[in-house]
Amino acid sequence: MYYMIKDKGKGTRMVRSLSIRIGLSLLLFIVMMVVARIEMLSS
Repeated sequence: MYYMIKDKGKGTRMVRSLSIRIGLSLLLFIVMMVVARIEMLSS
C-alpha cells in the first residue's frame, strides 16, 4: 500500500512487493501442509 500511494500506482515496486508477499504466503502454506502430512504419517 505504501508504494501505491507514493508512486501513484505507476511504479513496479508495488507489483514486486505484492509478488513477494504472495510468494511468502504460498511458501508458508506449503511448509504447513508438509508438516501436517509428516505428523499424520508418524502417528
